[in-house]
Amino acid sequence: MHTYEQMSDRQAAPALLLAVHGGREQEVATLLEAGCDVNLADADGITPLMAAAMNGSVAIARQLLERGADPRVSNKWGMTAHAIAEWHGYSALAALVGVSLLGVCGGRFGLGTGEGKRA
Repeated sequence: MHTYEQMSDRQAAPALLLAVHGGREQEVATLLEAGCDVNLADADGITPLMAAAMNGSVAIARQLLERGADPRVSNKWGMTAHAIAEWHGYSALAALVGVSLLGVCGGRFGLGTGEGKRA
């Protein structure tokens, strides 16, 4: 079994996406600390930030953005993480990504950790 530090980007990308999809914040942090490419996408162009947007995970999205996730990237359907969060109704996450898109506050965000899903 490989440690995260021994994984290639090709091996680590699915691990990071799975951790994000599973909402496993500590595993995401460990993979990012090990140097996983925060912007490496799957075959459909889904990045870890987009996966966080699909799940409404504000805390994970914040980790990814602080590590350099690019919110401007779009998947093969032309959707960005912001558009995905909006489509799923995760307003707090959409706001977090929107602030990042504007480059406000030097990458530090004062948004709450609530999931922000609209009723």
